[in-house]
Amino acid sequence: MNLFVYKSRELRDFVSMTLEDFRKNRSQAKQAAILDAAMALFRQAGFAGASMEDIAKKAAVSTATLYRHFRSKTALFEAVATASIEALETQISQINSTDPRTRLSALAHAYAGLLAQPNTIGLMRMLVSETGRDSDLATWFYNAIKSRLGDHFDRAVQDLDKVGLLAEATFEVAPGQLQGMIEHAILMRGLILGDEAGPAAPVEQLAEDALRTWSARWMNASGI
Repeated sequence: MNLFVYKSRELRDFVSMTLEDFRKNRSQAKQAAILDAAMALFRQAGFAGASMEDIAKKAAVSTATLYRHFRSKTALFEAVATASIEALETQISQINSTDPRTRLSALAHAYAGLLAQPNTIGLMRMLVSETGRDSDLATWFYNAIKSRLGDHFDRAVQDLDKVGLLAEATFEVAPGQLQGMIEHAILMRGLILGDEAGPAAPVEQLAEDALRTWSARWMNASGI
């Protein structure tokens, strides 16, 4: 093959890949800007009050670009909420201890950290106010938090049972109790006083308190 032809094709392929990467990175940057803008406006104006036009303006994109990324405001909200859940699941996947007690503790702390974020509290407050107007949206978010993340608590408690650390194997109750204790300790203050109020004590302390109380109820003496 002629060297010039070969080099020309190589250069063309390189330019093509570079342009493709550029377009991909630009698209990802726009999507990230849209998600950030949507989160801010959902917290500020609520789901009903945050229009797609306002979100596009805040994200510095056209409305057409916004709709290319997200077909509806509901789809956009689901993407905002899912991003938070997936960030936690990524953190959970990096827990590499073989000790089920260590894994449960790390899960509890990670979950408490997610719930303590102003963005999470803001979405929760927004959904409480929207429940009467859009029960489907509230139900979706509740199921995403309680079911999708609850599965991680179910597996963690089952792992404890497999090595004989549970005093009782009541899987319908035990995992949800720990999840609920963390939620109450972290969320209640922010739901009432506002997104930035935060919990009444350090998040790590509240997670540890929930773990100790839960362990005293569900784990045998050797497991605590």
